[in-house]
Amino acid sequence: MPYLRWHCPTCSHSEETPQDVLYQRLRSAGLLRRVKAEVAKNLGYLLQLAASVKEKLICPSCGAGYYLPQPAMDEDAAWGNARKCTGCQVLISPERLEVFPDTTLCPACQQRVEKGDTGDAEYCSRCGTPMQVRQRRGRGIAAYELACPSCGGRG
Repeated sequence: MPYLRWHCPTCSHSEETPQDVLYQRLRSAGLLRRVKAEVAKNLGYLLQLAASVKEKLICPSCGAGYYLPQPAMDEDAAWGNARKCTGCQVLISPERLEVFPDTTLCPACQQRVEKGDTGDAEYCSRCGTPMQVRQRRGRGIAAYELACPSCGGRG
């Protein structure tokens, strides 16, 4: 799985992220609005685009431009070295990385993802209340659905 190492020339801030973070940052910079899904998955294309608009890629630490990624494969990373969690930026322990070498999340963030708590709530289209996941009544296999707790709307 390809990873990217980001480095700020101004404050020397660096981080390691998966490829989709580059896609999200380019999209938030106003790019990739008309790009097809196949092209958006091409790492070479994304890196060329990032190099062409390097002044728009801003360091999260100091706010300076020219915050560029470089490709880094998992094979290049030394086993046992700590890596920062992509969710909360806490160092992932070397023991966890030894057991799960492809992980990018600390145990706390991994639990939140497994529970389905991504922090992005869906809201009811009728009343605007955050939707809740409920188990649908019936026999057989359990099914889940989004439902509004206040007006009963279904998602």
